Amino acid sequence: MKNINKILIIGCGGHCRFIISVIRSVGFSIEGIIDTSNEFDASETIMGINVIGSVDNLESFYKKGFKNISIALGDNELRKIMYKDIKKYGFNLPNIIHPSAQVDISSNLDEGNIIGPNVVLGAETSIGSNNILNSSCVIEHQCKIGNHCHVSLSSVLCGNVNLGDEVFVGANSTVIENLNVANRTKIGASTTVISDISEEGALVLGSPHKIIKT
Repeated sequence: MKNINKILIIGCGGHCRFIISVIRSVGFSIEGIIDTSNEFDASETIMGINVIGSVDNLESFYKKGFKNISIALGDNELRKIMYKDIKKYGFNLPNIIHPSAQVDISSNLDEGNIIGPNVVLGAETSIGSNNILNSSCVIEHQCKIGNHCHVSLSSVLCGNVNLGDEVFVGANSTVIENLNVANRTKIGASTTVISDISEEGALVLGSPHKIIKT
């Protein structure tokens, strides 16, 4: 198999399992997992995939011909930092879209997005780079998601919602239509957002939502 069909994964935590599962569904050959720590355990395997190095070795992997990489880090800030490091070496970050996802033909995706099982991307949705759209979330018509966001399990963005960068949407949450959510907002699980979140870095909880801190 040519290296164009091979991919490396960065991150050995729990989110790595989700990434492995989605990647295997689309036919890439996973050649190894790269630890974020330089004190990696060379004997470690995750779902049958060997841990083969640390992020300190990224340049050498690229020179060996590995051009594709996927980031298995659930934390938005850490994933953003790693994304910027990877881009310096020239790696490709393909969009990984599970076959069961429903992606409307009019939607637009940049790079490095992970689209999990049973995700729905509606008409004219726009997705930036390095986002995680986890299993069974719904991103409805005309929604815009920035970069480095994480939309969790079974959450719903109703039509024409605009998420900034590094937004976390907790499991089973809902953002009603025509709302804007500022950068780095954290929306807790089972929260219903009913008005704009304009202050960056806010933590919002409850149904209807309340801003807990900024």
